Amino acid sequence: MKNTSAALGSAILFFVVVPSIISAAAQAHWIAEAATGLRFHLGLGALMSLPFLGFGGSRWRSLLAAILTFVHLMPVAVLAYLPAETPTPGAEFRLGLVNVLSSNRDSELVEAWLQNENPAVVGVLELQDFWARFFGSGELRAAYPFRHEAPEPGDAGVALYSRFPIHFAETIKVGRGGTPMVRAELVVDGCIVQVLVLNAFPPISQAMWSSREELLRAAAEALDQDLPTLIVGGFNATMYSSTLAEFRESANVTDSRQGIGRQATWMPVFGPLGLDIDHVLVSRDLRVRSRRVGATVGSDHAPIVSDVVLTESACFPPSVPSDGSDSAEQDP
Repeated sequence: MKNTSAALGSAILFFVVVPSIISAAAQAHWIAEAATGLRFHLGLGALMSLPFLGFGGSRWRSLLAAILTFVHLMPVAVLAYLPAETPTPGAEFRLGLVNVLSSNRDSELVEAWLQNENPAVVGVLELQDFWARFFGSGELRAAYPFRHEAPEPGDAGVALYSRFPIHFAETIKVGRGGTPMVRAELVVDGCIVQVLVLNAFPPISQAMWSSREELLRAAAEALDQDLPTLIVGGFNATMYSSTLAEFRESANVTDSRQGIGRQATWMPVFGPLGLDIDHVLVSRDLRVRSRRVGATVGSDHAPIVSDVVLTESACFPPSVPSDGSDSAEQDP
């Protein structure tokens, strides 16, 4: 019985050790970077192997499994228990991020999510013509009169919809394929808040990995780091990604989950075992009061809802009166 237990624990540990070693070279190759997305699951696998190895008397393998459990799961604990910035007086508003899935046509679920959550600002990913028409329909057009859209026939389309006036907005296209991202400046209670919406390709080939890296470099360069900033989008990078960590540092933003914990968004059918590849990142002059994963909208991604506070000391009034120009669409 002990031999069987040790053999089973060793088999589980083997399938943890190999991808763990591969993921250590994340900055050198796309396969290694893709493997970092599984580190949470690898930690669970290492934890699962421990009782089998312990019962089987495999001391050194038990030690290795314990070390791997710690290495892979400690970042999750740190994210959950890091002290979050305390919300201070200021303008509070609700932000929504939704990947509608380009092939999805269940617009009623998206509309129900919008009605239930009632976000004042919405970043939309995988915007195609169908979804542009949906958000351009009567009730939604009235609910979000300020908008900037960059639809694409594939999965790269993005958009920003807002109840706050748009002082400035632009579509920035990156790389040979012209992957779009939207950068806008909203007027929130007389103060400018910069919002960036992007959707990066998953690192499942050398070309797509390079495309994601190029998009994130361009995103960091496009920011005005003097402004309060919200960055929302599909990064196709989990909390373990060195690429995401480098982007946060270069953009001078923090993870909105700090003090809240890991929240998986991709493949919501798997609950917490899904991947956390969609993110809301905030500059230090914005406080996150709450953040959660929303109800399903018929997509392979769950939406994110976050209540954000703009601190009074971070107010930058617009330099000229906002009239919805500068390529941003505004209804009269």
